[in-house]
Amino acid sequence: MNIVQWGAIAVFGFSFLFRIYETLFTKVVFAEDGIHIHKGLFSKSEQFIPREKFENVQTQANVLQRLFGVQSITMETGEATSDVTLNL
Repeated sequence: MNIVQWGAIAVFGFSFLFRIYETLFTKVVFAEDGIHIHKGLFSKSEQFIPREKFENVQTQANVLQRLFGVQSITMETGEATSDVTLNL
């Protein structure tokens, strides 16, 4: 195997491990006033998006997601920095 193949395997492995980390250490709480998103294990961050800011809410589920009973929810606000996409 050459260096390009090892690099591709390393990038794929790192992105896979990062996705697992992100899934395990992200907590989303739906409340009456909005959405609270808690992220992180060592450096924790919290984001709050008020319910009044949502302009568009879309749900999407492909065949594999429907099989496992999950879906993707995209909530758009007027600000580009607070758009949220959740995979539930």
